[in-house]
Amino acid sequence: MTQPTPFHLNDALFHSELVEGHRWATRVGDRLRQQLPPECGLRVTVTPMEWRRDLADAGRFREEKDIVVSRPGGAECVVEVKSRRLHFTDEPRSYPERFDTAIVDKVAVWDSKPHRGQVVAVVLVSQPTAGMLVVPVRTTRRSWVTGRIWDKERHHYSLNYEVPRRRLARMADLVRHLASGDWEGQ
Repeated sequence: MTQPTPFHLNDALFHSELVEGHRWATRVGDRLRQQLPPECGLRVTVTPMEWRRDLADAGRFREEKDIVVSRPGGAECVVEVKSRRLHFTDEPRSYPERFDTAIVDKVAVWDSKPHRGQVVAVVLVSQPTAGMLVVPVRTTRRSWVTGRIWDKERHHYSLNYEVPRRRLARMADLVRHLASGDWEGQ
């Protein structure tokens, strides 16, 4: 039996997940634009999708931000987006009960983000339902735990940051937080 190609070397899988991830980031960005009140003056920018030139070029993308929320000429914050193959809606209690925690990000990926201090939220999106739940970073970070799981797509174990499912929030909470400006100066 042949061993699967490691994820970062598997261009087809890497590209398909990049396209899928960008599609969900665009949906989250669109929803933020629709729900943020115009008078708050915030601009929502989804980072354009860009494909690496080669494997050596991959490190450049560590600094990539899924969504930047900014004031013209002023402060900015980051919203990261993670899509999941799980069924849930926009209600936190809909997150599958079989899980006590929700995966936020891979430990190595999160810890290597130079902009992680700017991340106000990680939006988890259900691929089957398009439901969106929020991990508010500032108020949950101390409760994150690490967990090791088998990644079926990439064929390896992954060490992840996870948040207790009871700490998940609604998109409306994120919209309210962004509109209030409470994230500025953090």
